[in-house]
Parts: sequence; C-alpha cells; structure tokens
Amino acid sequence: GKETTATISDQAAKKLVEQAIEKKADEVAIEVPKGSGSVIKAELPAGTIKEIAEKTEATLAIKTASAEISFDNKALDAISKEAEGDKVTVIAEVVEEPTDTQKKIVGEDSVLLDLKVVHANGLVTDFGEGKVTIAIPIPPQLLGKEIKVVYLADDGAYVTLPGEEVVREGKRHYVFETGHFSSYALVDTETVSKYSARIKKGVKSTTIKASSTAKKGSITIKWKKSGGFKVDYYQIFRSTKKNIGYGTKAFYTTKMGTQKSYKNTKQLKKGTRYYYKV
Repeated sequence: GKETTATISDQAAKKLVEQAIEKKADEVAIEVPKGSGSVIKAELPAGTIKEIAEKTEATLAIKTASAEISFDNKALDAISKEAEGDKVTVIAEVVEEPTDTQKKIVGEDSVLLDLKVVHANGLVTDFGEGKVTIAIPIPPQLLGKEIKVVYLADDGAYVTLPGEEVVREGKRHYVFETGHFSSYALVDTETVSKYSARIKKGVKSTTIKASSTAKKGSITIKWKKSGGFKVDYYQIFRSTKKNIGYGTKAFYTTKMGTQKSYKNTKQLKKGTRYYYKV
C-alpha cells in the first residue's frame, strides 16, 4: 500500500548496540528495503537510541529509497531525552499531493520530503546542538539543473539551506544538514527565484487606504485594501504625533483579514489629536 515499515526487534537492536560498542563503530546503519509506497518508516526501540548515544560515538543512519537520514550522536542524545514510550519511529514521506502554497514555491518538478521522528506522545522536531545529514536522490527531471534545498514553513515562508551534490553508489544525491525536522523540498533554483519575484511584486502591489471619523467618546478607523496579496490580519498603530511615536507593538490587531474597520473607544483624552496607521 502507501506505507513500508521496517521494525527492528528488541533482540536485533541489542545485537546492534553490542557490536557497535565492541567495534567502536562510527556508524550504525539500518537499511529499509524499497517498497511501493511513498511513506517509509523505520521503527526501533527507544532504549537503543539512548544506548547508542550514551555508550558509543556512532551516528545512526536510516537508509531508504526516499532519503538517507544520518543522526549524529548529539541528535540521538536529544531524541533519547525527549522521546517517551518504548518505540521511536523515523518517517520519510515523499509528499505526492502538496498544498497550493507549496506548489507555488517549489513548482512541478521538485521533490517534497516530510521528515518526522515520532514517539508515544508526539514528535521530536528539534535536535538541540545535534545535526542530521540528509541525502536526497536527485530525480531525472532535476539532473543537470542548478538545484537547492529549501525548508518550507506552513505560512508560505521558506529558508534556503546550504548543501552540495555528491555521488553515492553511482547515483547523484543532494546532501544537506539540519537541526530540526519539517518539510524540505529539492527544487530548481529558477523556480524559487520566480516565487521570490512574485512575493516582491505582490507586496509592492498591495496597498491600503485609510480614513477616520471622530465622535464623542470614539474614533472609527476604516480602510480599503487594493488587489495583491491576501491579508491574514491587520495591525492598527496609534500616536499623538504624525511622524513618530507609533512604536513597534500594535495598538490593536484584527482577528481576521476580512475586518475593515476599528472603533477606538479606549485611552482617548479630550482635546488630543490622534494619528493612526494601518
């Protein structure tokens, strides 16, 4: 089906740790056979991660068809301290149905990879001082192009991560390091540049016109937004001087982007002129 799961038994895990200690191993590797699904899971005892972190200097590599994921010793220590329960599962999912926002950023030819470390009560997303090295196979549609990896946030923001192309077992991979898990995309540089240009153009073309009316005990601010970007919320700033004094903390913030007015009834002093920015 959609998922391929490799489960490391307690007995097998115990032997792994024993051999790693005996041979002073640099790496403990678990290879998950290629399955037909887009979600690959490696499940192992939580105690094994703790023992590798405490009793060896080894990294833990999970090798799958979607990615090779290598946790350094400090990352393993961070996982062992946060994980609850008997099992820890490392998940590598190739996202086959990206969100509309993700599609706009990464385009059609990208590889979108969702990485997770799951324990009994949630996720380990931050590895403290530890690092995880990730190697993603470069698909045919990206070979020969200038590529990069970007970390994708839910709000459409992205951060480019440094990395490089390497050859592993005759196949080209893109390798990068991260200190936390989330969604990552291997993309054509040109696609990301076009998205950046759209953001700049959208911000520039989004303007607001505001007006105010004063009545006894209140001042009502109304505004209209031009075309351009969808707005999630508005911030209202207030000052008693026209060009200064607005501060960095909003006087009022709307809960939604559909609100287009605000009635100020608080902290008003008779005879004082107030200026507002939206």
